[in-house]
Amino acid sequence: MRQAGKGFTLIELIVGMVLLGVACAGCLSLLISQREAYRDPLVQQMSVQIFNKIRDEITIRSFDENSEPGGGFYRCGETVNGITVGACKSSYGTDSSETTAGNFNDVDDFITSKICSMTEGLQCRDGDYAPASFFFETFSYESELNEVLNDYYVRINVTPCPLGSLSGTSYVELKCSGSDDHSAKKIDISIFQRDGNTVDYSFIKANI
Repeated sequence: MRQAGKGFTLIELIVGMVLLGVACAGCLSLLISQREAYRDPLVQQMSVQIFNKIRDEITIRSFDENSEPGGGFYRCGETVNGITVGACKSSYGTDSSETTAGNFNDVDDFITSKICSMTEGLQCRDGDYAPASFFFETFSYESELNEVLNDYYVRINVTPCPLGSLSGTSYVELKCSGSDDHSAKKIDISIFQRDGNTVDYSFIKANI
């Protein structure tokens, strides 16, 4: 039994420090797990923002190089009021003069396999994933944005998709079949996140 006025012994202090260390380690592991759980939604939200930006950029582009800019009265391959519009392209991808996202003029310019092979110095990942920052290059705060988008990559493919051939009930399940009638294009976007996961999206751009 401890006598009044006496302090702790060395053994008691050591035992107390060990117990305190164990308790602190448990709290630290809990905080780390919560930090990872909190970061995951932020990574996913960044992917959504990247997709929304690229989708908007694609949507405002012409369906085809010979279509009226932004869509409208004149469509590629049609004759309207005696005016014949050039035929829709049979091959997809960027032209040699289209070296930045800012000067893309139609939907299929965004195909990353062409972008990665034609854009000098662009550090793409295997599988034709282009850096997400490539599609944000028109922003004035480019250096800060590059840091935010670091380790995010985007793969885009564009294929013919006749509207009458569409099937599927969600973006991911959209499928096209049949011959190309230039009525629509299917845009598949895969985003590689900094956590190593990928998220897939698809949408349709109609020739209207």
